[in-house]
Amino acid sequence: MEERIQKTSPHSEPLRSGWRHRLGGPLSVVAVDQSDARFDLKRYTLMNRLMDIIVVLAMILILSAGIIYALPTSIWFEVRTTQVLDSTVGTSPRMIVDRNVNREFNGEWVVSVLRVVPNGFEPVCTATGSNLYLPTNQFPGDLSLDWWTWPTQCNLQEGEYVVRTVWTIHVFDRFEKTVRAVSNLFFISPLPEEINDESFEGSPRRSNL
Repeated sequence: MEERIQKTSPHSEPLRSGWRHRLGGPLSVVAVDQSDARFDLKRYTLMNRLMDIIVVLAMILILSAGIIYALPTSIWFEVRTTQVLDSTVGTSPRMIVDRNVNREFNGEWVVSVLRVVPNGFEPVCTATGSNLYLPTNQFPGDLSLDWWTWPTQCNLQEGEYVVRTVWTIHVFDRFEKTVRAVSNLFFISPLPEEINDESFEGSPRRSNL
């Protein structure tokens, strides 16, 4: 005769010692701690909410980066012209620069002075630095190439040159935007006592960039 299985509850009598499961093994009762189950559910829900918050923040960051990169650099900084005047050996050429700092930012700059050669240009002097740029910043009255590359002094020899400047704008100290400017071609002449009238006649012909 098949043995019966009695279902129990917390309020029922304990199973009699002689009763067995229909598969032949002793019938065991597993008690589930409902407080542990509720704790696991709360932890699972909290983890899901945390992951949702992380995903939302990541999306906001990506969208913010896209918006910032799409904005024109002129919101922070704009350079219209960088003009370098002709000079002589031993005298830093004067500069005329038309630029505006429209919004405060931290920036880095790289200035490269390139000499005109038959095959193009060769770098002869490079200067780097960083500054806090403010709308109230002013150029000195005697703006020169030495000031532009300070503390580096290029000491250019006779020849034809061009100045290239690159600014890196740090937006909110997280994103970067770049501004580039190229000067006109300018000439460094030898000192008057070094000029040979037979080999030097007026200003040399300008090269094309």
